[in-house]
Amino acid sequence: MSDQNSIPADIRVFLESLLEDAGMTITDELKEPMIMDLYTRLEKKMITDALEKMKPEEADEFVKLIQSNAPQDQVNGYISNHIPNAKEVFLASLTDFRTYFLSGTMQGNQVSQ
Repeated sequence: MSDQNSIPADIRVFLESLLEDAGMTITDELKEPMIMDLYTRLEKKMITDALEKMKPEEADEFVKLIQSNAPQDQVNGYISNHIPNAKEVFLASLTDFRTYFLSGTMQGNQVSQ
């Protein structure tokens, strides 16, 4: 599992803003585990979205790369070489993740009120 230093700074800011935008009040001791859980879920979504944009043989190779814990720059290079519009794909991943998270927390807030 990733430690807090392995979350890219811009992704950490994104995840922290999700918690704020959801109106969640979280103690410091619960915040970091929650950020880590969100990061794990976001990372899985982004990998899945990337795989959907690849040819089957490229996807197989990408999965092997991920499973081998390849360095992030190698993973990024593979993505850049095999998904021409990778930035747009990942922007959509972030937007979808945000929408899904906020709609779920808003529903949860309505139920508890």
